[in-house]
Amino acid sequence: MVARSCFFVMCCACLALVPSPANAQFTATRLSENLSYAYAVRGGIVGGFIINTIVDPVIWPVPGGPPLSLWSPAVGGGRILAMTETHQFGEGGPGAAMWAGTASSMVSLHPVGAETSSILAASSTRQGGWMNFPGQEYQAALWSGTASSVVSLQPPGAINSRVLAMTESHQGGFVRYPGQPGQGNPTHAVMWSGSASSLIDLHPAGYATSGILGMFEDQQVGSATAGGTTRAGMWFGTPESFRSLHPFSDGLSVANATCGSAQVGWMNSVGLGSAGVRAVIWFGTAESVMDLSQFLPPGYGQSIATCVEERNGVFTVGGYVRYGTTDQAFVWTGVPAPGTTMVLIPLAPLNRRRRDP
Repeated sequence: MVARSCFFVMCCACLALVPSPANAQFTATRLSENLSYAYAVRGGIVGGFIINTIVDPVIWPVPGGPPLSLWSPAVGGGRILAMTETHQFGEGGPGAAMWAGTASSMVSLHPVGAETSSILAASSTRQGGWMNFPGQEYQAALWSGTASSVVSLQPPGAINSRVLAMTESHQGGFVRYPGQPGQGNPTHAVMWSGSASSLIDLHPAGYATSGILGMFEDQQVGSATAGGTTRAGMWFGTPESFRSLHPFSDGLSVANATCGSAQVGWMNSVGLGSAGVRAVIWFGTAESVMDLSQFLPPGYGQSIATCVEERNGVFTVGGYVRYGTTDQAFVWTGVPAPGTTMVLIPLAPLNRRRRDP
C-alpha cells in the first residue's frame, strides 16, 4: 500500500461562494470486494489496484461497474496511482510505468540503473514521484514521458525527498533534512518548478514536520505536525499562508488531495461523533468538514479518501474502506445542497523567492 503524508510573498485572498456542504448527500459505491485501493480519479474514471493472487493495476470506467485490468503477464503486477485525461501512471514491473488505457499500452519509465521507482502524480506533460539507486535513499524525480527524461529534484544536503502532487507548472511533496542530534530528521513541505534549484520551502513556522500531498492551481494541501499531533492544512504558495483544516481540539487529520473547491483526506476526532479514522471532505474551511463515512453501508471500519474531482458541480471522491480485515476500494459521488459557504481563494499571482540549494 502506498503511503500518501517553503519563500516570501504576500498572498491576497477573497471570499468566494461555493455550494454549502451542510445538507450534502453522497452515494458510496464499493468498487471491489477484494483487497483493493482507489488512488486517482479523472474524467469520472477511477484508478487503483486490486490484490488477489497478483497486484493488478485497474481502472473503473464506471463506478460500480467491472474493473478494467491493465495487468500484463510480461510485466507482472502493478499499481495505478495517478491519472490524466489520456493516461494512467504508477508502478509496473520493476518501477515507474505509464499506460494508455490498455494492458498492451504499458511503457516502462523506470530509470536505467535505478533499484526502484514510482510515479505518484501527473500533469498533461510531466510525471512526478521518486526513484532510488543501489545504496541510496529515495529522491524526488520528474519525468517527461520517457525513462531517459527523468531528472532528480532533490536539493543538495537533503536525506531524501518525494514528489506527491503536481499542477502543470509545479510539483509538490516533501524534503527530509538532517536534524539536530536527538531530534530526528524533519520533513518540510516544498514545491518545485521543474528543477532541484527551483525548490521553495513551504514549511510553516512553529511546526516540526510538514508535507504537500495534493495540489490544484495555486492551492496546496497536506499536513503539518506540532507537539506530536498531525493536522490537515492548506497553503496558497507561502509558508505564512498555511491554515489548519482541523476544527476540533482533539484528534488527527491529513488532507490527501484537492480539486480547488473541495479537499479530501481523513480525520480521527470525537468531534465527528466518535473516535476512529474516517474519510472526510472539506469545502475550503476547517468548519466545512463533512464525514463521508456516514454514507457507507453498515459494517465498515476505518475509511480514507485519497483523491477528488469536480465536474459540472458533481464531486467524485476515491478512497478505501476497511470491512473486517480487508481494505476495499470505494468511490463517493455527490452534489452539495444549494447555498453558500465562504472559501478563501487567492487573487494575487505567486511571486516566489527560491530557496538557496
